[in-house]
Amino acid sequence: MDSSNTLLPVGFVGSIIWMTVPPRKMSLLALVLAAGWLPLRNAHGQTVQMLDPVGYNLLTLPAGNSIRVNPMVQAKVFQAIAGSVSSDPNSVITVSGSAAVLAAGAYNETATGPAYYLEVLSTGSGQGLIADVVSNTANTITVAQSIPGFGVSGTTTFCIRPHTTLSSLFPASNSALSPYVDTLELFFPDGSSKAFLFTGVGSGWVDPGMYTDAGGVVIYPGQGFVMNVATSKSVPIMGSVKAGPTIVPLYAGEVNLVGTINSQSSGPQTLSSYALPASLVPNVDTAGTFVDDGSLDQEGSYMSNGTSMVDQVTLAIADSEPVPPTEGVLVSVGQSENWVMPSFFTSGQ
Repeated sequence: MDSSNTLLPVGFVGSIIWMTVPPRKMSLLALVLAAGWLPLRNAHGQTVQMLDPVGYNLLTLPAGNSIRVNPMVQAKVFQAIAGSVSSDPNSVITVSGSAAVLAAGAYNETATGPAYYLEVLSTGSGQGLIADVVSNTANTITVAQSIPGFGVSGTTTFCIRPHTTLSSLFPASNSALSPYVDTLELFFPDGSSKAFLFTGVGSGWVDPGMYTDAGGVVIYPGQGFVMNVATSKSVPIMGSVKAGPTIVPLYAGEVNLVGTINSQSSGPQTLSSYALPASLVPNVDTAGTFVDDGSLDQEGSYMSNGTSMVDQVTLAIADSEPVPPTEGVLVSVGQSENWVMPSFFTSGQ
């Protein structure tokens, strides 16, 4: 795979080293969906109907450490068709039409980093592409990525969503988490990691090293994280159901912690649900699963054979290996590439 167009969003997954032994799986989570139409206006002032169902989920956490992923995203705040897309290192997307349709600066980066991202909705090689928004004028959006190489052109339909942050995923009012006890750990592309402490006050989160506010720390779509809780619990989360595939970056030489954006947990999910062989190099790239009992012992290690995932030891087909929707896998790649996460909800783009 050509690595020249690999996405490198700030603060995504990096390296973790947990390797031990097998068994066991976890039960699926409950989900209630309340679907609703959210009307937005396009560049010509016309109302655009978008199905953006609201999701409610319970993350069931064992005492100790567990790998989790957010199965939902934030609701769209804007959707339109691109009039043009530049090929600069930071691409500039012109909104189609002459009317000023955006509030200038509404989606600008903040002092702590990106607050919004652009998502490509049109079908093609760029569908599901995610790029941080750097700034915007009344009719242009600048993103932290050169996106034409992914097949994104001036006819592309796109949307803007707020980033999910520690505060939006687990707000201070979340009574299930234990203040000054429970933590969430993120891993970054440079191999570093940081555990953030839930406080239940203010933004709800701090960096325990400096005790500085951490509520705005971004969790990217498909990015896994490690929850450490003192007692087993079910933690409620809210969000919107994402339609279409999602392009998730995988970093060479790192162990990438990723999971599916699958809020429809009414049935079982397996390793085949990840569709990893389409993105991984056969007989080189691997994925690991973990015991979900708080220990983070490794359960299995698998590699791509080009069409399926197979057990690294026995070479038996392992596509049916259970991986519940809100759990994650550990992926190791020999070169930087992009995993195209399949869509689990197809309506409403």
